[in-house]
Amino acid sequence: HPASMGHGIDGLQANGHIVVWYGLNWSLDLYEQMNARVRRQGQGVPVICHRIMMQDTLDQAQGIALDAKAESQSSLRNAIKEYRQARKL
Repeated sequence: HPASMGHGIDGLQANGHIVVWYGLNWSLDLYEQMNARVRRQGQGVPVICHRIMMQDTLDQAQGIALDAKAESQSSLRNAIKEYRQARKL
């Protein structure tokens, strides 16, 4: 479960490189932490993250919500970065 494995377990990058999500959650933090736990330094092969989702179910809404949250978070980070760079001038 991402809540237990996303934070605090090291060594996953040495034991696997494929993440399969068969039940997404609404938390972008848990989703990103779990994927990043496998994509850590020392990973020798490309990491593959699969989402298994059923058509016309809440699975699709969760996937869309996670993608929208990630895009929003990225936009916010970029805006803060641009603001800080402008203040340095």
